Amino acid sequence: MARGFGPAFHPWRLPDVPGVLSAEAHRAGKVAIGAEWGGGARLDPAGVAAFTQALRRALVALEMLPAEREADEPSLNPRAPIAGDYQATPVGGLFCPAVQLGDRVTAGALLGVIQDDWGEATAEIRAARAGIVAGLPHRPLLHPGDRVTYVG
Repeated sequence: MARGFGPAFHPWRLPDVPGVLSAEAHRAGKVAIGAEWGGGARLDPAGVAAFTQALRRALVALEMLPAEREADEPSLNPRAPIAGDYQATPVGGLFCPAVQLGDRVTAGALLGVIQDDWGEATAEIRAARAGIVAGLPHRPLLHPGDRVTYVG
């Protein structure tokens, strides 16, 4: 179902995090999928259009709407879902990313730095695994233990 959202979306599996809708649904024995568009709780016309098309494809797959394939509709997403985990920051401060969502990284690659109030780097955040950067914080001020990135 998630792959059917189309080429604008790359499926990824979130770790089991209490309070996240898909994790809570799973705990209740339900199936849930979720998606983000660009991160940072932003809403833009391209995202609305992509979500509308994706939800329509999901409803067709569930046989809740009739299939009507348009000539210019992109093919379904052939990419496999990614699975990884969040990384936490060991210290608090201002996170300055060195990567963007969708970047491919190798294990050990610099993801960003944490800076103190005077702009001095107090910690480097490096990728714990190779993969795709699928999550970054949209608020740069972090506390020790906050999730700072998701690489899967």
